[in-house]
Amino acid sequence: MVDARQHHLPGERLSLNYIQYGAKTLIAPGALERFYLVQIPLSGWVIIAHGAERYYSSPEVAAVLNPHLPTTMIWAESTRQVLIQIDRQAMQDYLSAQLGAPALRPLTFLGGFDLRSGAGAALLRMVLFLVAAADAGGTTPPGFLRDQRLAHAHADLVAGAGSVTEVALRWRFAHLGQFAEVYRARFGLSPRDSFWAARGEGYQD
Repeated sequence: MVDARQHHLPGERLSLNYIQYGAKTLIAPGALERFYLVQIPLSGWVIIAHGAERYYSSPEVAAVLNPHLPTTMIWAESTRQVLIQIDRQAMQDYLSAQLGAPALRPLTFLGGFDLRSGAGAALLRMVLFLVAAADAGGTTPPGFLRDQRLAHAHADLVAGAGSVTEVALRWRFAHLGQFAEVYRARFGLSPRDSFWAARGEGYQD
């Protein structure tokens, strides 16, 4: 009998997962191939052999597993983790966009990262919020992230922090027509209406 529990909240290019093992467990998936996996322990600890690296993950230190490197792990008894699964091609596309040219090598993360401060702590807060929302029957992870980007875009438009096009691109809405559609559905007016209202009637982008 295996003492384990798993929950999966799917998304288009990102999904949220919860896995718990009651007993000490050896997991050897090899190379994940299709996705990156961010592992955030809520309790217990994990010893990870990933490519040439060896390190320890705990509720203070999260891990990122690269799809192109082999992995072997030992999960301690009663380890509980939230896992963020991110499509490999989505990450590669994002890297290419940041570089302004096609990325010729796969994006590779090294070691664990601190969950107690800075960006790691912010990520942990967001993930725990998503878990709570999922437990309450809430939004999907991609939907939550899109709503956050929409909220930032709305704040920028109202504050006059750039044109409609600049704000859309800043918050990764590359298709302006789609941006206008989801913005109107969320706020009840178009991005351009918000832009003009912040500056007075008749202002032109």
